[in-house]
Amino acid sequence: LGHRNIGIIAEPEATSINERIEGYREALKRAGIEKEYIFRSEKRGFENGYEMIKKIKKENPEITAVFCINDDIAFGCLKGLTEEGFRVPDDISIIGYDNLPFSYQIHPSLTTVEQKKFEMGKKASEILIERIEKGIERNKYNVRLPVTFIKRNSTEAPKKGKVQV
Repeated sequence: LGHRNIGIIAEPEATSINERIEGYREALKRAGIEKEYIFRSEKRGFENGYEMIKKIKKENPEITAVFCINDDIAFGCLKGLTEEGFRVPDDISIIGYDNLPFSYQIHPSLTTVEQKKFEMGKKASEILIERIEKGIERNKYNVRLPVTFIKRNSTEAPKKGKVQV
């Protein structure tokens, strides 16, 4: 959408979290954006987003979009931004990850990345059955399933006149 100052709010270390951060970095690189805004907290979910977004907007007013590592964090961001007088997406765009049921029911509806939970469960079952049948005690599986980007109302192009660093 033309954003150049894009942050990411993550949770404590985990493989899937680290892979999403790496995806964020790769996307910035492909877009020719050098400045990274990576925010991590030891807190999780809603509380993480709620507290972090207030700090982020105070310390980094140039940020016009934030990718939240999951929808719970995005929900916290939406509440925190509203309390601070910001309007989503007019002042800042927010994107989540998961496509939780409330993602389309809140206002503004949340732009998010949908994981195919049924396919995830199916693949996990297949791997478990294979491990049992072959007597495999430990084995690392690296499975990547396709995701779907769902554009809703929490994102739009940055307004002209916004600070672009």
